[in-house]
Amino acid sequence: MPKDAIRNDEKTVAQARLNSQKPLQDSRPNPPASSARQLLLASTMMVVAIVGLCRLSGVWGELRPLPDPTATPTLMPQVAISTPTLVASVTPTVVPLPTSTAIPVVEPGASVVVTGSGELQLRVRSSPSLAADTLGTLPDGALLKVLEGPETSDGYTWWKIESTEGLVGWAAENWLVLAIP
Repeated sequence: MPKDAIRNDEKTVAQARLNSQKPLQDSRPNPPASSARQLLLASTMMVVAIVGLCRLSGVWGELRPLPDPTATPTLMPQVAISTPTLVASVTPTVVPLPTSTAIPVVEPGASVVVTGSGELQLRVRSSPSLAADTLGTLPDGALLKVLEGPETSDGYTWWKIESTEGLVGWAAENWLVLAIP
């Protein structure tokens, strides 16, 4: 038998003896990865998710880096300081009080103009409701007189109006603007 083979056999026998003398090894699975490694993995996944969502939603194109601050020299004006002279006279000053300006509002008796209805025109209805019958339509620019209101229905504020052509019915406030006298 060659010498190398004998040495390998002796090593195997010696290893077997050492193994039989070792205490039993823990049969549990390997411990989990370190918490630092887990934190790094979770942070990386979070960054990838945020970047992906920004790109999908279109926000990515809106993000811009902040400009680098630059030092800009500012010239300070040279001001001559003079000592004020006090005068012993009192002159009363009249300060006008602020006046309140009435904000024009739609109310019965007001004149309004149809605005923003476009090609569909403003529908005039028999009662203040989207389900009410349409009595007619009015184009943008039509001058109207407010008769009654307001009434709230179907998410709109309604006013009873009369057109210059004599059409009387209810119209939604969204397309009525006060006429400038």
